[in-house]
Amino acid sequence: MNFRIYKDSKIALLGANGTGKSILLKIILGEINKNSGLIKRSGQLKIGYFSQKLENLDPNKSLLDELKSKNPDKDEEIIRTFLGSMLFEGKEVFKQIKDLSTGEKVRAAFSNLLLGKFNLLLLDEPLNHLDINSRQIIEEALNNYNGAFLAVSHNRYFIKKVASEIWHLDQGGLEIFKGSYDEYEKYRGGNVNNQKNLDEIVIKMKRAELLSKLEDAGPQEKEELIIKLNNLNK
Repeated sequence: MNFRIYKDSKIALLGANGTGKSILLKIILGEINKNSGLIKRSGQLKIGYFSQKLENLDPNKSLLDELKSKNPDKDEEIIRTFLGSMLFEGKEVFKQIKDLSTGEKVRAAFSNLLLGKFNLLLLDEPLNHLDINSRQIIEEALNNYNGAFLAVSHNRYFIKKVASEIWHLDQGGLEIFKGSYDEYEKYRGGNVNNQKNLDEIVIKMKRAELLSKLEDAGPQEKEELIIKLNNLNK
């Protein structure tokens, strides 16, 4: 498989259970060694990881102390204001992590990620155990997030709300689609309204591929790629 993640990529990773979605996240994170191939990471890359197991939270700390310890550069007032936006209000910030419900722990873990200095978030099923209000908060936070994220999810509504790039992993490899989930459904199912819609989707994918190659191209190849891009735009 071949892929690139850019600083503003908003990616949803789809696939049946057992295809290796969580493993791919951990390979990108560096927690699992790959069998072969090469992963090139920017020197400025800082990855934040959300796990379904929520093991990144200290159960013996209060919610406020946990976020203060993980974000020492942030004033307490800023942290408490942020926690308020994540539906933790008043004395709730003094609850111990171990006493939080699973849904509250998910919101706490997200608070940690969004307050941190990460520029890539790897999210493994982030909406599990969340009520509707909490899901809306997470969706809004990701829509306002300035960095990149790669989210494993089976929630189609969530994917439609936050993703602008769809990855589909199966035993045959990784399929990458540069576009919304609605466009991806049309592309996969062949249920396009007319040929023009299909042509627009194909052109969008070709343009993204050419732009990807342009970044590492030499002078002569770059000139050829620019010509191809110009022809696509006509």
